[in-house]
Amino acid sequence: MRGQSAEDIEGLSPRNVLFIVTLSHTMQHIFVGSSILFPLIISELNIDYTEFGLAVAIAASIGGLSQIVFSIASRKIARYLLLGVGNMLLSTGVFITGLSRKLLDFIVARLLSGIGAAPQHPMGTAIVSEKFDSESIGRALGFHYGVAYIGNIIGPILMTASAMALGWRGTFLVFSIPILLVGFIIVWYLGRDPGISRGGTDAYAIGCLKSDLSKILKTKGIIAVIASSDRNLRRGRCWDANYLHPYIPSRFYRDRCIREKLGIRYRSSWRIHRSAYTR
Repeated sequence: MRGQSAEDIEGLSPRNVLFIVTLSHTMQHIFVGSSILFPLIISELNIDYTEFGLAVAIAASIGGLSQIVFSIASRKIARYLLLGVGNMLLSTGVFITGLSRKLLDFIVARLLSGIGAAPQHPMGTAIVSEKFDSESIGRALGFHYGVAYIGNIIGPILMTASAMALGWRGTFLVFSIPILLVGFIIVWYLGRDPGISRGGTDAYAIGCLKSDLSKILKTKGIIAVIASSDRNLRRGRCWDANYLHPYIPSRFYRDRCIREKLGIRYRSSWRIHRSAYTR
């Protein structure tokens, strides 16, 4: 399959798949912009910054660990289903945020949102990677991540404008609708592609997890990359995680199980500059 052009790969148009998965990714980055409304939430729910900070931190940690669960689940469940259901969970969390009346409501909402956002990076990257050959995968993933990060810019602007018109509750309630629609589109449309919908029925899906992880850890230099990422993420210097990927061997980007597992740790991987390393 890798010897074929992107257009010759069976099933749906690679460009259509890329557009839908990128739309999902962009919506999630727009959701990140909702943090600009946190002061309003804290004030109306009458909670202090310590409680609020713990709620956000716990939800973020569980959401991050959920990426591992989704990656393991993808060995038995089709990736498009995990990604679509993730969007639905995120939509539910956003909706409940708009209805929150106390701290517990907000914690539940953030947990659902965090878990719902978890499959985007490992599942989305794997789906896009399957639809493009070795010559075009770099450009495709560069587009996927480059466009999605525009959401970080327009998100706060949209959230602020919406909050001025609808209030912060109305903003979350309205924003939950397009996320839900994207989830349904992913399940309905991507499920029509035989390559994407077969899920965990191939050799990749039933491979040994221990063997796959061992393959990653035995790669020269990978421990240093992971250590550097962890060190800087603990210091809040998340930008370093975006630019460590050129140091990851290019062959990993052509191995589906490796791509997915690297997606667990490196949340903002395969930026535009990756195209220079995957040819």
